[in-house]
Amino acid sequence: MVLIGAAGRNAGKTELARRLIAREAAVRSVIGVKVTTVQDRHGPCPRGGAGCGVCSSFDTPYLLTEERARDGAKDTSRLLLAGASRVLWLRVLRERLADGLGALLAETGRAPLLVVESNSLRHVVIPGVFAVVRPQGRATPKPSCLEVAHLADLELTFVGSTFVPDPACIVCDGARWSLAPAPDGAGQRRASP
Repeated sequence: MVLIGAAGRNAGKTELARRLIAREAAVRSVIGVKVTTVQDRHGPCPRGGAGCGVCSSFDTPYLLTEERARDGAKDTSRLLLAGASRVLWLRVLRERLADGLGALLAETGRAPLLVVESNSLRHVVIPGVFAVVRPQGRATPKPSCLEVAHLADLELTFVGSTFVPDPACIVCDGARWSLAPAPDGAGQRRASP
């Protein structure tokens, strides 16, 4: 699994997921996953305002659904258009992340590669690569990113339409995701946006 976190909304997380899926889908099956972590189904919208209904749209500890629309209007649809064989959306209460992860892994099995968008899932899984995306110029990350940013294997800055460093350093050997060694042999690649 490659897990992609982000400093906030519109930080480039889905764009990075889309690019990784497009690159690998040409040669192997890749499943895209979006995770929405809900603090409290009946609390205020974490995004502010009236909210979109996600937090109150399920009454179980988690809900796993499959995206089938290829209209490009939603992030999950964009992952399908990038070439994902399937795209799943896990909505899960924060205190039930482990249960939601279990359901996700039961649904996807062991064979396909996963590209997952989430900060919070890092609390319950150690992925092959955990990359955190920050848009250029954004100083303060959202709380869910702050909680796990120190666990990132790679930090990328999204600048316009490019990433620094180049996400080509996230590689797949057909069975798992990893980071390619830095050209200077220093090991991990990190950027401090």
